[in-house]
Amino acid sequence: MLEHAGMPIEFEFTAPPELGSKAMRYLLWRRGGPAGPIAVILLPVIIAVMATDREMRPVAYIVVGAAIMLFVLFLLAVAHRRRISRHFFESNADRTVRVAIDEAGLAVKSAAGSSALPWNAISRVWAGKDVVLVFYHGWHYAAFPRQAVPANAIDFISAKVKSRS
Repeated sequence: MLEHAGMPIEFEFTAPPELGSKAMRYLLWRRGGPAGPIAVILLPVIIAVMATDREMRPVAYIVVGAAIMLFVLFLLAVAHRRRISRHFFESNADRTVRVAIDEAGLAVKSAAGSSALPWNAISRVWAGKDVVLVFYHGWHYAAFPRQAVPANAIDFISAKVKSRS
């Protein structure tokens, strides 16, 4: 289908159970890069060094408390995402997801419902080797298996996002 002729780009795929996990791993790796795991390893060392100094000990306690709260929030978010994903796969026999991309925006339909995102809501697109993430309203994203997304769809979304910048 030709997007320059005003025709929508349409594709569909059967949602695989591992799509959510792949999307989360790609997001974390792309966002944190190699510095993310290094920071996770170095944080306890830095806190331990801070805790040895009497004057820095209160700061170390605050940093530990903040780190624990962030970790708990992360675990709650991951558990919530898994619960939503499990509910989708348990309650829907039809796991077909249909996507249409046109001049108005991006529309996604599945047995669980449908949503339409206008271009002014979409901020970026990341295409990894296994998954494509289309971000909207900040860090919310729609994830699609890479092999299901036509190359012209990624180019079209990128061009639309760049034209708004």
